[in-house]
Amino acid sequence: MHEFAFILKLLFHIIVKPINLLKKERQVHIIHQINLHNRVLVSDLCANMRVSEDTIRRDLNELAALGRVVKIHGGALSISFQSSLQYTNVYSQEEKRLAAHKVLEYIKPGMFILTSGGTTIIELSRILPPALKATFITPSLPAMMAGPSFYVPSVKLFFYRG
Repeated sequence: MHEFAFILKLLFHIIVKPINLLKKERQVHIIHQINLHNRVLVSDLCANMRVSEDTIRRDLNELAALGRVVKIHGGALSISFQSSLQYTNVYSQEEKRLAAHKVLEYIKPGMFILTSGGTTIIELSRILPPALKATFITPSLPAMMAGPSFYVPSVKLFFYRG
């Protein structure tokens, strides 16, 4: 029985033993994962590298400050991740721009804004003031990537499946 307990303990230490990566090594791993998948989740990185969420968040914040990743709630995206945001034949595009400007009048600092997808939301994201401090909840990554809000740390973005 003692042999079995010893083997279990040994396996536990082999499997669960912390990896102990240095900060630069963690960041290289994060960039590698983003290059492979265009995105990373904090929870996956924590499990993969066996470090705390705070450690991963600090690494992601530093990488975002260096312009290496785009930080989003719960993870990060590749800087090179692009979606086609050039809409050439948008139905009633001028009306959508006017609607976006009207909506902007109602957005105040500190607000939580739940949006849908679509070209009107893309127009809204293009005209958001870069200094706006607000939280957007949207199913549309292209809508939020279209404007400065996506790259401004004062704007928090949460994505959900629509």
